[in-house]
Amino acid sequence: MKNSSCLWLIFFMLFFLCSGVSPALAGHIDFNYDNAGRLIQADFGQNRDITYLYDNNGNLLRRIAASVTLNDGDVDHSGITDLTDTVLILKILAGLTPTGIYKDCDVNNNEIIDMNDAIYSLQRVAEKR
Repeated sequence: MKNSSCLWLIFFMLFFLCSGVSPALAGHIDFNYDNAGRLIQADFGQNRDITYLYDNNGNLLRRIAASVTLNDGDVDHSGITDLTDTVLILKILAGLTPTGIYKDCDVNNNEIIDMNDAIYSLQRVAEKR
């Protein structure tokens, strides 16, 4: 069981690294288990959760990530407009070409990342919007 716990910890660390979210910034995570002690859901908050389905023998069949609601300024499609989006927008404005950018979440819906997106994102991070 100890090895299984270590594997889940490694999985979630990789999930956060791949999603661009630092575990220290992720906030509270709720884990739900079935009667056999298997992880059935990890709830990361803000419409971000993963549900796990098992067969009758306890083998993992499927991992289902909840759909994420896209918000204005959420240029990395993480489900929230946060400091990561602000940094990505500022990199674009500085002439860099960061990967993982989706222009469909710009604030004026013209699919162009510009200063309006940077200002909006900063306001969201500062909770002024």
